[in-house]
Amino acid sequence: MNFRNEQGAGPSKGRMWIFWAILALFCVTTAVVGSELLVRAYRRFYAPRKLSLVRENPHGTGSYRLLPNLAVTTRVEGRKVRLRTNSLGMPWREVSVTKTPNVRRVAFVGDSFAFGLWADSWERGFVGVFDSILSRRGFEVLNFGTPGYGLDDMELQIREDVLPFQPDYLVLVFYDGNDFSDTWLGMGKYRVWKGRLVNTSLMKEKVPVGYRAKKPSEKRTVGPAERIGKFFRSHLAIVRIL
Repeated sequence: MNFRNEQGAGPSKGRMWIFWAILALFCVTTAVVGSELLVRAYRRFYAPRKLSLVRENPHGTGSYRLLPNLAVTTRVEGRKVRLRTNSLGMPWREVSVTKTPNVRRVAFVGDSFAFGLWADSWERGFVGVFDSILSRRGFEVLNFGTPGYGLDDMELQIREDVLPFQPDYLVLVFYDGNDFSDTWLGMGKYRVWKGRLVNTSLMKEKVPVGYRAKKPSEKRTVGPAERIGKFFRSHLAIVRIL
């Protein structure tokens, strides 16, 4: 590109400003588009997708259950993770409710740790490892682990779904982190929407005001800047990461 004018002098200031403005716009656009593609690639190959895993409790008594016959593959930190359930909605192999004579049953109940997130298959979760050791010694292991459960969810599941299997031993898996809050919030903390768990208004009702960002009754006007920010958060993965 020849920036020299008719008199043979160098480029004019106006043209130089246009050139640098176009170059800066090109660099910024390239950086944003490149960053967006990298973040989306990360989300696709390294972070788990939003998965449809649950349904309403078929007993109609509250809480929720895993969907039966799941066969979902996702990626976590670049690893393939297969999430499977049997026809009864257990993250396990196919089993019969009827107990085999002279075989002692060990039933595991718990949250995502018992479920096995994010082991690449149920066989490699800790319940699967336990099964690989005990199954040779006259034990049958059953896994009822369900992500997001608190103790009240587990109690209901034990009464409705676990006791019919007549287990000889019951192992309750409790994580001393979010399982306290999951229990305190109760079985109404989530609703099922398209196979996913969605927070209900119970979260705001039971969490003390001092721990909330805003009071539930507080009404405010959303300005143009906030609407623009919400638009970018909805459409750009890099903005959500930042």
